[in-house]
Amino acid sequence: MMTTTFTDFDPEEHWRSVAKLLEEGGGTKDYIGHVTLGPAIVEARPAGTCTVEVPSLRPPAGVDAGARGSTEGWGIGPSPHEMGSYEAEALLDKIHRYHLDALAAMGKESVGRHACGMVFAGYAYGMLDGPVSNIVANALWYDLMFPPPPSGEDQVKMLGAKAIFRMAYRSRDALIAFMRHYAPSLGTQDVLRCLLHADGNLQQAVRLLHKDGIGLGSEIDAFRAAIKSVDLPNETVRGAHLSFVASYGSARALFLLNCSLFHPSVLRCLGQNLPSDLQEHPIITRSVYELEGTSTSSPLNLSPVAYRALRLKMHSFRMEQELSLAIVHKALQKLALQLGEPYELHMICGKNCVILPPESYYHINFLASPKRCSNPPTHFFC
Repeated sequence: MMTTTFTDFDPEEHWRSVAKLLEEGGGTKDYIGHVTLGPAIVEARPAGTCTVEVPSLRPPAGVDAGARGSTEGWGIGPSPHEMGSYEAEALLDKIHRYHLDALAAMGKESVGRHACGMVFAGYAYGMLDGPVSNIVANALWYDLMFPPPPSGEDQVKMLGAKAIFRMAYRSRDALIAFMRHYAPSLGTQDVLRCLLHADGNLQQAVRLLHKDGIGLGSEIDAFRAAIKSVDLPNETVRGAHLSFVASYGSARALFLLNCSLFHPSVLRCLGQNLPSDLQEHPIITRSVYELEGTSTSSPLNLSPVAYRALRLKMHSFRMEQELSLAIVHKALQKLALQLGEPYELHMICGKNCVILPPESYYHINFLASPKRCSNPPTHFFC
C-alpha cells in the first residue's frame, strides 16, 4: 500500500488531485473546500457533513446482534439495523453528531477518563431534555457503577470510528425501541419521522406524541425496551440502569456531582439549570449498593486462545493509537501555523483509510482547542 508522508506533500498536486476527483466522481467547486487529500491539511469540520463512508455494522443474516446472556423480561422485536430508509440514515447522522458533541462537552482530562463509560453506556435516551445531556449522564452513571482504572499512561486518547458509529447505531435503536413500546400504534417509519422532527430528542418526541393525542403505553416498559436494545452486559446492570434512566432527578444529581468536568458554557448548552446544593440522590446511592461486587464481564475464565486473541487485539489498538497520535500531532503543528496559536488534543474520534488508487490516505477526526483557552474543543479532521 502506497502512503504519503508529511514531507513530500505538494499543494499544487493536491489541488490537481481534487479537480480530478471532482471530474470523475461529480461535485462542484464549492465542495473543494471540504475535500482533504493531502496530509496536514487541517480544516474545522462543518456541522452535518460526512466525508467518509459509515462502516457497516449490520449483523450476519440470522444473527440477533442484541442477544447476549439472559434476556428474560427484556423482549424486543427485530433490530432496526435492518432498516435502510432515508429517515433511518438521517436520524443516524444526527445521533452520530450528538455523540461527538458529548465527547467535546467533557474537558481534556475527563474525556479520556470517561471514554469507557461513553462506549459501554453513553446512549441518547433518558429523562433529560437533550440527546447530549442523556449521553453524558448515562456515561457518568456507568463509570460511577464500574469505576475505570486510575488515569495514567494507558489513558484512552482515541476512540475507533467503528466504536463511535456503534454507539450511534445503538442510540438510534434504543430511541426507536422506546417509541415503539411507548406508542405501539405507530409503525417504524412513523416513529422515525417523529424522532427526526424532534431532532433525535426523545423528550421532545414524547411531547409531540402528547400533542397529537396518540395513545401511549408504559414509560417504564419503554425504557426497559430501550435498555435491552443497547445490550448492557447482564440483568443486574440492566435493572440498575432502568432505575437510573427513568429518574429525572437522579440524572440531574449526577450532573451536579460531576459539574467540574464541564466548562460553564457546556453546562448551559446542555440545558441543565442545576441547583446550588443537592445531596447524593437516593436512586444513585441504591444503584451503587445493588451493583456492589457485580462484574460486567463473564465469570468464566478466558481460554488460552481467547486470552491471546484479546491481548493481540489490545496491542493492535495501542499501535493504531500511537500511529494516529503521531499524525495528529503533525496536524496540530500545521493548525498552529494556520491559526497563529498552539492547539492541544482532547480526543481522536476515529481513523479511516481512504483509498484513491494508486494512493491511500488516513482520514482522522479529532477534537482540539487552543492551549490558553478554556472553551470547548472544536472538531477537526486531517
